[in-house]
Amino acid sequence: MVAGVEEVLKEFAESVEELLKMPLSEFISKYRDLLPKYSIIHYHANVGTVFSHLKDEREVMVVVDSEGNVRGILTPTDIVSILRPGGKGVIRMHFGVAYAVGVKKLPPKSLVKLDVVSVMDKHPLVLEDDMSLSVAIERLSMEKTQYAVVVNAKGKILGVISTTSIVKAIAKLSKSIFELAEHKV
Repeated sequence: MVAGVEEVLKEFAESVEELLKMPLSEFISKYRDLLPKYSIIHYHANVGTVFSHLKDEREVMVVVDSEGNVRGILTPTDIVSILRPGGKGVIRMHFGVAYAVGVKKLPPKSLVKLDVVSVMDKHPLVLEDDMSLSVAIERLSMEKTQYAVVVNAKGKILGVISTTSIVKAIAKLSKSIFELAEHKV
């Protein structure tokens, strides 16, 4: 029985190693059902338009410019952070100068009119699709972020990965391996 357990653990470890070597393009293709749902929105949109995407259970909004280049990401957490007193406040750019619009709670009526650019994370982690999952994990950790936008060599968005989706993929591997081992016993 002990030899069986060791064999299963070895198989699990090998499967995780293979997963970590996997290019992001393959990870996205194989584990699409585990990835966060996302929408692509234009950087001239307002927060009001974001709510329709959130209603459709989109977890991440990838903000792009007119050429389709990634300029930011927006999550529900970004919106909530400007609603709470003492939140991060809102920064507005006017003729190249940044102004703090408010560091106090923003009234909900003003929220829907607020530009996405004022709320979004302006420095999203963007990774190329040929990067291995292990390098992506390292980058997510270094950047201290939950999400990364994956693009191909031409900059086309292929998907969004998250730390949660990576953990879910590992859990899915473990479940299939351990269930298979149970059936053998």
